[in-house]
Amino acid sequence: MKRIFSLIVLAMLVLNISNLNAQSKKIYDEMADAEKQIADAVKKAKAENKHVFVKLGGNWCKWCVLFHNYTHANKDIMNVLDANYVEVLVSTSKAKKNHEIMRKYKNPSRFGYPVFMIIDGEGNLIHTQNSVVFEKTGEFGYDSKKIIKFLNNWTPGALIYKPKK
Repeated sequence: MKRIFSLIVLAMLVLNISNLNAQSKKIYDEMADAEKQIADAVKKAKAENKHVFVKLGGNWCKWCVLFHNYTHANKDIMNVLDANYVEVLVSTSKAKKNHEIMRKYKNPSRFGYPVFMIIDGEGNLIHTQNSVVFEKTGEFGYDSKKIIKFLNNWTPGALIYKPKK
């Protein structure tokens, strides 16, 4: 019985330490000016004929951190992102809730976090998406094929109608 109790305590310690470690890596800048971040990204996207891929979330959100780390560790996902998008991370922390962004872009937080917005080079919101559709079926984590398909479906070129001959 003592051994089982010791194993449970050890497992809890390991989980708490890994959780603290994940939280200590600050991916989202909690004090950044989100409006300026997005405006700068839109300007760059227009110049490069790309879209803006906004990730709304926070360092407090395990799924937000997981998505960021997962996508940045996957070369195939990063190839699509780098070729077609300017990426922006907008923090929605207790310190800075970014109400103005929520109002301007039609309350993307209604989908929970992380939530993603695709904005064109003119600053127009063209799509909002929650992350649930990217999750693996029956397991914890994200599915790279689902993410790549989504990203490819919202590139500037994908939105141009090309009639079939």
